[in-house]
Amino acid sequence: MKEFYLENALVLVKKIESYNSICIFRHVHPDCDALGSQFGLYTWLKTYFPEKKVYALGFETSTQFDFPALDVVEDEVIEQSLAIVVDTANQERVDDQRFLKAKEILKIDHHLILDDYGNTKIILEGCAATCQILTLLFYALKEYPLTKEIATYLYTGILTDSLNFTANYTDADTLLAASYLLEQNLEPAKISQRLFDQDLMTLKFKSFLLSKMEVYKNHIAYVVLEQADLDEWNISASEARSKVNTFSGIQEFWIWALFTYDKETGLYAGSLRSKQVAINEVANKYQGGGHKNACGVKNLSKEDISRVLSDLQELF
Repeated sequence: MKEFYLENALVLVKKIESYNSICIFRHVHPDCDALGSQFGLYTWLKTYFPEKKVYALGFETSTQFDFPALDVVEDEVIEQSLAIVVDTANQERVDDQRFLKAKEILKIDHHLILDDYGNTKIILEGCAATCQILTLLFYALKEYPLTKEIATYLYTGILTDSLNFTANYTDADTLLAASYLLEQNLEPAKISQRLFDQDLMTLKFKSFLLSKMEVYKNHIAYVVLEQADLDEWNISASEARSKVNTFSGIQEFWIWALFTYDKETGLYAGSLRSKQVAINEVANKYQGGGHKNACGVKNLSKEDISRVLSDLQELF
């Protein structure tokens, strides 16, 4: 594993040195691993390659942590740049499709390979987080020590994607990466509090989700939220789906799902989670994908939702 990080760290530096302009992209509906890896890499580049023009691009952000504002650039800038796409398995999910205009594409990701895009790829399937990959790439580059700011962004992604180091894909490398980041004078208690403390309205919304919960064939919990539900709670569809783990930790449920209505398409998107059983192949059938135990699906009709639940049941 050490060889993987050292070899790919040198690949990363070589690509960076070849371009004067670098644009960093990540997936739509970004979580802390997407934004943490984007801004961790962005800040590292700004720190150690100050002569380069570096941009963090996309249209959406997250309120779960304090990430910087995104950049706005013209197409001409991207056309002259190296595009680095982090934490995105398939190119359709990149949150600015102009990345395809770049001179070259470098993909850094930890998801199962669904789409073999990119001229150069640094992929470690099953790794806890893209932030873990970046952290250990930087760990291999001793001449570029991390700052507290860089380490903070990367730590948020590892902490959230590993579910506070409880997910079944947490391993020794996950803890090595976290340990290295904590050496940069981080305040882990404050970071954890910022990421995981809930306000009263969030707690009430989760209570509402539990009241709406339905059970499919004994071991699958799910909720379907209509536009009226989202309007009542003044919550976006993506933010609502981020609360899917409201149903985790319940003994009877092996899989849980949260579907939300999209008024622009008239269809539904969903977040799927499981304790042990791999659900990614089901997600792949419904224009989605992700980890073995954490996936998304999209563009579903009501009938499709029923089919998703039936296909998930077949996994048992």
